[in-house]
Amino acid sequence: MSRSILWFRKGLRLHDNLALQSLLDKECSALFPVFVLDPHFVRSGNVGCNRMGFLLESLSDIQDTLQTKYNSNLFLVQGKPEDVLPRLWKEWRIDTMAYEIDTEPYAATRDATITSCAAKHGAQMIGAQG
Repeated sequence: MSRSILWFRKGLRLHDNLALQSLLDKECSALFPVFVLDPHFVRSGNVGCNRMGFLLESLSDIQDTLQTKYNSNLFLVQGKPEDVLPRLWKEWRIDTMAYEIDTEPYAATRDATITSCAAKHGAQMIGAQG
């Protein structure tokens, strides 16, 4: 049984989330849904008002579903993923993290850094096609 993080990124839904399904297939003993408010997007001007509004609405919908159907919560953390995720791995004793693969240049670089950090921590990374 694994202790896992489901890292929400672009696929802000539960009903057909392949990253979530990959964790459920592993029979997690603990599952922590997480969204990271990355300053690259929040502070850079890469996100306009409409996109930010959609993001916040989607996160609220996920939170509502997690609470009502699963008695769980979405954890929102702020900071660079390569800084905040390793802290969560240590604090929550995480051994597996699943996420939706993103091929954009910033995401590919970020994910390579996160994968390297995960290897040092001993956490398995599971990338799922969105």
